[in-house]
Amino acid sequence: MNRRPLRADGALLGGGLWGPREAGLRSGGRPAGAGLTAGLAAVTARAAYAALNRHPPGGRQTWTRTNHRGEPVTLLEGPAAAAAATAVSLIAPGMPARGRAALAVAGAGAALFGGYDDLRGSG
Repeated sequence: MNRRPLRADGALLGGGLWGPREAGLRSGGRPAGAGLTAGLAAVTARAAYAALNRHPPGGRQTWTRTNHRGEPVTLLEGPAAAAAATAVSLIAPGMPARGRAALAVAGAGAALFGGYDDLRGSG
């Protein structure tokens, strides 16, 4: 929540929602950092999926299920996305170190519980 003082017309003093107007999108303002983080996460997720697909831990059958149409599907996208989100959260620009660490721990926990559910769940 932003607690900066407001002008009489309701606008924030010292700039808009994304910080000072002079920061802009090209000089490291928050929208540019968010775009960079999203792009990095996408590239990292794709690389993680390619690596997991080449050498699935426990073999390909461990991560393959049959969907409602009788077609084989892989469960490797979840661990790849979770690993990418966890890794990229460690280097996300514009966040304090404690926030990045908290995101990484939460992401790692979610990845572990999700993997456990995929492999040992009863669904």
